[in-house]
Amino acid sequence: MSTPDASSDGAAAIIAAAANKFKEAYSAQSITPRALIVGASGETGQQVLRELLSSGAFAQVTSVGRREVTYGGPNGDRLVQKVVDFEQLCNEHGIERKGAPNATAAPATGTTTASKVDFQGHTHAYCCLGTTRAKSGVDGFYRVDHDYTMAFAKAFYEANAPTAPTAATASNNAEANDVADSSSPTGDSPTTPLQFSVVSSTGANARSPLLYVQTKGQVEEELKAMPFTRLTIFRPAGLLCDRKESRFMETVMVKAIRSIDRIFGTKSLGISTALLGQAIVLDSLRHPLAKANAAQKQQTTLSNAAILDSLKTPPAV
Repeated sequence: MSTPDASSDGAAAIIAAAANKFKEAYSAQSITPRALIVGASGETGQQVLRELLSSGAFAQVTSVGRREVTYGGPNGDRLVQKVVDFEQLCNEHGIERKGAPNATAAPATGTTTASKVDFQGHTHAYCCLGTTRAKSGVDGFYRVDHDYTMAFAKAFYEANAPTAPTAATASNNAEANDVADSSSPTGDSPTTPLQFSVVSSTGANARSPLLYVQTKGQVEEELKAMPFTRLTIFRPAGLLCDRKESRFMETVMVKAIRSIDRIFGTKSLGISTALLGQAIVLDSLRHPLAKANAAQKQQTTLSNAAILDSLKTPPAV
């Protein structure tokens, strides 16, 4: 469970207002918004799951993962859970192993393994997958953070787009330090508007010699080549939370970041997973997609400071 943050309550009110406008926009188009999330068992993922359900904006929220998660919040009847074999998902979408794959646990008794049909009928997808090199090794880290992420993205797109793309048209991104936005038509984009949101990292760079940010950068570039109607990349800095598993050095760093941010009023060192989860869902609620714009390719990248600022901005009228 993430550490409570004093500004979370204020963001909740903004989310509630945005959710109402979001539902009105989709109702007017006779579209039923449904969300798909992977990584809901992680610190950030569990917060995103909670916000998706508690907002009441989505008729259904489907969580896919290696195991089912426990949820006791609002609108629990809208939660559908499916266990997925990520190795099989990678094989189905032609993603070859760069190294030895992680060992996959057998589905728990009574769980239902996800299939292609379980990805269908969703308008939004949220990827909160992530592990560490220390926990999974070099090959295991890349397998999860790159391969599983891309397999999830492709499964979501191919299950919901009327036709698979033959070639992705590169978008002209207007890069900025804090926020980058772009919008350009694509050659073979879906007629059904699709939103994909992914948790990346500060400093993501496919050409970096550092494995972590290099992998995150590769994922960003590959996702940008896919014809989603809207892609939002979140680049948080240090994630501030109280993990169930003890990590001594991480605990020390979290306390140091909180102290520095509080004393100097910085916005670039860290963010609580509670606030990150709220920002991820709020971003979708503020940008309801339209059928008429389904063929456009909008891409937004939010830095840590931009993520925090987004929670203070009133929803657009």
